Amino acid sequence: MLVAVSKGRTAAPAPFIARALLAEFDFDHWASLARDDPPAYFRARARAIRRFIDAHSPDQAERLEETQAKIDSVRVVCGNPRHASYQLAGMLEEQLRTLHDALDRLLALSEELTAALAAAPPHED
Repeated sequence: MLVAVSKGRTAAPAPFIARALLAEFDFDHWASLARDDPPAYFRARARAIRRFIDAHSPDQAERLEETQAKIDSVRVVCGNPRHASYQLAGMLEEQLRTLHDALDRLLALSEELTAALAAAPPHED
């Protein structure tokens, strides 16, 4: 089980933190904040993202920060939400493809190891 570390302290396991943060997400609140007070929306958004990233181990947090920087760059460069959504969906598809390929390699290695162990002579003490 992965345990999140925030500023040198051990925290709750990262998956639980992520679920808790998502469970408290109120779309209507965020939508009205974005519509009625955009500066406050962007401040709250930055705090929420920081809180999520800080809930992870330093290595995971670094990768999350890099990913968030890419997302923010795409949003700025694209200029409109629809175009940004298409670009971000493409980034997600690429990451899922990479994960799928890694899983395939892991499965192949697991099968090779299982076969090698089955073919090995019994170990005698």
